[in-house]
Amino acid sequence: MTSLFGIPYEGRVNFSRGASLGPAHTRFWLESNEDFSPYQGKELSYSELGDLYPPSGLSGEEFVAWCKEALKSWEIEPPFLALGGDHTITLPLCLYLREKVGKFPVVWLDAHLDARDDYQGERFCHATVARRLRDEGFDVLSLGWRSLAPGEEGPEEKDVLERLSSLKKCYLSLDLDVLDPSVFPGISNPEPGGMSFGDLMGFILGLEGKLIAADMVEYNPREDCGPSSGGVAATLARELLILMGLG
Repeated sequence: MTSLFGIPYEGRVNFSRGASLGPAHTRFWLESNEDFSPYQGKELSYSELGDLYPPSGLSGEEFVAWCKEALKSWEIEPPFLALGGDHTITLPLCLYLREKVGKFPVVWLDAHLDARDDYQGERFCHATVARRLRDEGFDVLSLGWRSLAPGEEGPEEKDVLERLSSLKKCYLSLDLDVLDPSVFPGISNPEPGGMSFGDLMGFILGLEGKLIAADMVEYNPREDCGPSSGGVAATLARELLILMGLG
């Protein structure tokens, strides 16, 4: 059975704070959602583990070290869906998981590459996390990006899709700003021109049998226009929980 837990961590912020509220709001809407998936024809069943609350005042690097040890103390087993919080959580999750299952590629759905070497003097934050993953030897496959910082270079979508077709297993990191802001307004760093809900759902369902674990990050309820983003986040969480439970 797939496990669900939250990591309401929020470190360095570009514009507005609120991503730490993502786990609680996603759960609220998940409990209000229908348990049956019309996309997969299955009923939702999962194990709720609660939240890992980081101590206040940690630097990004200190958070990564703390989170990795906290995951060990919980002895969390895959498959799981971790709710953020900001995108920094992906680094300790992947480091922890690699110790349990060995090497795996990270499928990175995000409007941004998050591949800066540092951001505002911080080397461990939402804007650098993909760079830190590569530093640790992970193969990060970025899709949905449409924003570049100086020094970043994005891969061609066709090349990434070709590599994905041959994968046996992978980890999915889903930054909800990969969706167009008209579909998902509840984010801090909107970039126009993103994926439609249908395109994202089709992509996720295409990973059946490959997903060992996943995270879903950067939902900021404070930026939402009513309840729309909460419903989308809950539906995506439901489908990921069901999909990973099929294995």
